[in-house]
Amino acid sequence: YIFVSAQRRRGEMEEIMIFRRKESIKGKINIVKDYPFDNEIFTQGLIKYNNVILVSSGHYNKSFLGQLDLSTGKIDNKQKLEDHFFAEGITYNNSYVIQLTWKENVAFFRNPKTLKIEKCVQYTGEGWGICFDGEHLYMSNGSNYVKKINNQTFRTEKLLEIFCDGKRLNRLNDLEYYNGYLYANVWKSKYIYKVNLSTGKTEKIFDCTALIRFCKRINRNINELNGIAHIKDNYFLISGKNWPRIFLVQLL
Repeated sequence: YIFVSAQRRRGEMEEIMIFRRKESIKGKINIVKDYPFDNEIFTQGLIKYNNVILVSSGHYNKSFLGQLDLSTGKIDNKQKLEDHFFAEGITYNNSYVIQLTWKENVAFFRNPKTLKIEKCVQYTGEGWGICFDGEHLYMSNGSNYVKKINNQTFRTEKLLEIFCDGKRLNRLNDLEYYNGYLYANVWKSKYIYKVNLSTGKTEKIFDCTALIRFCKRINRNINELNGIAHIKDNYFLISGKNWPRIFLVQLL
């Protein structure tokens, strides 16, 4: 914070002006290409690994994990969850595809080739988004905290508090990792936040209004932005809940 004070001419009371230092800057989104996307998908997680793109779709009685065909927007090898599970974020930790559940406190560890469940691991609290930095897992729960999780034991090692311009960045949703940064969706927000993992501070904010408007011209009944998958360098796939398109973008 920056504090500037000036004494009033009349009276002895001091006037204090408080300014909040802006730590983040506005990032730029270049839309490279858009692809068809099934608007029945309630996107909760999106990842790319080994040239495969996976989507996790939520809702009770409807949750699934499947492989996305970018050219058609269709889902192959769909793996449905039992009706009492609400699917959430996904990541790949070089051994398993890990899929979270919302309030059921279970993470499914899936075979990366068949997508079949090989084991289940319990955790505390809600599961929203998850990503992997090559060593640790990072998991959101709808607050402004991200759990740093041991990749071998799935136990929380540390809680990271996330901020944007000095304020707590609440409702953190889907997460992606790239080059020392978390790229985070926030529930009900039109922005993607680039967060420095070493400080917890947001350094860039990407406004996705143009993508939302593009989709609303096709289907006005879309839900919020959610789903980030790193492709290479500063290229990402971005979509949302019940969106008719998925976008390849460059985040600058």
